[in-house]
Amino acid sequence: MILGVGGGVADNVLAFDLGCEGAIISPATRYRPSAVPHRLRPSLPGEEMTGRARQPGLFFLSILLAAVPFVFALIRAFQTGTDFRYLWMAIAAFIGATLVMVIGKARDQTRNVVLQLSAIAFLTSTLVAGLTGRILGARSITGILVVCVAFGLFSAAGQSLYALSRPREM
Repeated sequence: MILGVGGGVADNVLAFDLGCEGAIISPATRYRPSAVPHRLRPSLPGEEMTGRARQPGLFFLSILLAAVPFVFALIRAFQTGTDFRYLWMAIAAFIGATLVMVIGKARDQTRNVVLQLSAIAFLTSTLVAGLTGRILGARSITGILVVCVAFGLFSAAGQSLYALSRPREM
């Protein structure tokens, strides 16, 4: 048996070659799928082993989700002309979620760990955005809660999808 390049096993079998001079019996190779899963077999020379392939769709969606708080904050700033609190809250939520994902090394983790880090990133970005809103003079607790939860959710979701869209380093 010979290990094939695509993760399969090659068996030596006899093949018949009917050429001009008559029948020639020669060894040939037949390919069959390997019983060893791709993630468990050793990498072959020149073959890159990564846990996940790059996913451009998730990358684009992560950018869209992370941009939602900034778009909302800019709309609010243009409507009022003087109220930039939402912009600072969006920046704080984004930085809070980013720090959790960077410190937790989400890019190098499995999906389950990224899910756990995204929950921590949501809580952190929500708290940081709420504190920022409160420091900047927001008075309505309900208003702060609604805005910071929305900003935290979008920031954490964007960071999580970004981590999942990148190939995992091994």
